[in-house]
Amino acid sequence: MPTSRNIAAIAAVAAVIAAVVGVAWSMGDEPGAAPEVPGEQRGEPAPTEVASTTSTAPANTPSGSTSSSTWSLPDQPPIPAAGVAPTQAQPRTATDPATVNVVTAPAGPPARQELAGPQDAAVAWLSRWCPFTTTEERFGDAERRARPAMTDAAWSLFDPTGDERATRSWHQATAAGETGRCSAAVAQLVPSAPRTAERVVVRVTADRVVTTATGARYVESVSSTRVVLRQADGAWLVDLAAVGG
Repeated sequence: MPTSRNIAAIAAVAAVIAAVVGVAWSMGDEPGAAPEVPGEQRGEPAPTEVASTTSTAPANTPSGSTSSSTWSLPDQPPIPAAGVAPTQAQPRTATDPATVNVVTAPAGPPARQELAGPQDAAVAWLSRWCPFTTTEERFGDAERRARPAMTDAAWSLFDPTGDERATRSWHQATAAGETGRCSAAVAQLVPSAPRTAERVVVRVTADRVVTTATGARYVESVSSTRVVLRQADGAWLVDLAAVGG
């Protein structure tokens, strides 16, 4: 092919390329615009990254929630300049002794069936030491009646011998000629306390009607929250007082 014709062909191809580039430039973005992200369509905003935040909602997220937020308690409000008003104790209404159904205290050590379960053991324990009489018993006799329903560790702290506070209380009751009779003890497992097949926490209560030598009567509430342990022979015994109870 002659040189003049070859130059003419190259010039024609160059003109076509220049025309195509000009059309593409006129249809494209303005100079300096950000390039398109592959796979995205025009008119649709690109995904926005959400910043992680800390929620002040309570930490009781419903079961099954997949939220990864960090839960925290709200800040404690400031104490007013004038201070906080003191809590007013509510007066306790006295129980009418006539409304308390007292029962006969069990005699002798607890039978095997009385220690068959933790609640049974707690009832057997309290029902033996709750009632008392200062006219027919010696100091500590009521507590000693409950000894067979207790572990050695519990008895070492429950034994009133050598306890100055218990001694003073007994002397005061003796001077007033007091006698105490109790309602049937009621024992319940503490639902919030951890438990195993060998160890549970039981709260046992009763009402005690105290009568003085002058015939005056009043009611006092008797209660205790105790750890109760299952022994090797299957019997349950009252152990130490539960922490916080």
